[in-house]
Amino acid sequence: MDEQKVAFITCANNEAMYAEMELYLENLWLPEDIKMEIIPVWGAESMCAGYEKGRCSTNAKYKVYLHQDVLLIRKDFIQQILWRFRENNEVGMIGLAGCKKLPTSCKWWEAEEKYGKIAHALRAEHIEVPPASVPECEVEAIDGVLIATQYDIPWRADLLKGWHFYDISISLEYRRHGYKIIIPKQEEPWVIHCTSFKHLGEDYHAEMDAFKREYIELVR
Repeated sequence: MDEQKVAFITCANNEAMYAEMELYLENLWLPEDIKMEIIPVWGAESMCAGYEKGRCSTNAKYKVYLHQDVLLIRKDFIQQILWRFRENNEVGMIGLAGCKKLPTSCKWWEAEEKYGKIAHALRAEHIEVPPASVPECEVEAIDGVLIATQYDIPWRADLLKGWHFYDISISLEYRRHGYKIIIPKQEEPWVIHCTSFKHLGEDYHAEMDAFKREYIELVR
C-alpha cells in the first residue's frame, strides 16, 4: 500500500452531481508529500459492490468513501484525517456522524448518544446546519455520507445487495477486527450534503433483515 496516497471513492450515476463533488475534491489543500486519486464507480450494482470495486482498484493506504451528493468544504480535510490516523494506529475508520451504541433498531440516528454536524442542503436556497459542536469521540457506528479508512477490510457485497446498511455493516466489520472508529471534533460542518427526502421501500427492510441476521449479537 502507498502510504503517501489518499483515494476518494464514489458510487456515481449522475454526471452533473459527480462533477460538482469532484470539483470540491480537486480544491482541497494537498500536503506536498501526499498524492490524491479520485475514483468514480459508475453503474454499481450496490453500494458495497461499488465500494469494493473501488477499494480493489487502488493501492492507496488511505481511502475516503463518499456520496456523489457530498461537497467537502473543509479545505484541510486530508491533513485532519492523516494526523488522526498516524497518531493512533488503532483507529481504523473516521466518520462525520454516528452513535456511541447502535440501538436494537439498527438505525444509528435513533441512538441515545449520537453525534454529527453535517450541513444539509435539502433545497438549493437553504442549508440547514446543526447548531451544536461535535466533540472528538469514539463511536460504534458511523453514517455513510463520508467514511475514511486507513486499513483495508472488504465491504460485505455478499451480504448487502442494495443501498442501505452498508455503513453500519462496515463499521461493525472494523470493530470485529479490533479497530476503533472515531468522529473528529467539529465546530463547523466539514461537508454539505445536497440531499433530498426519500421514502424507504421494501429493499430497505430486506437489507435490514440481512443485516440483523449477520450482526444481531453485536447490537443487543
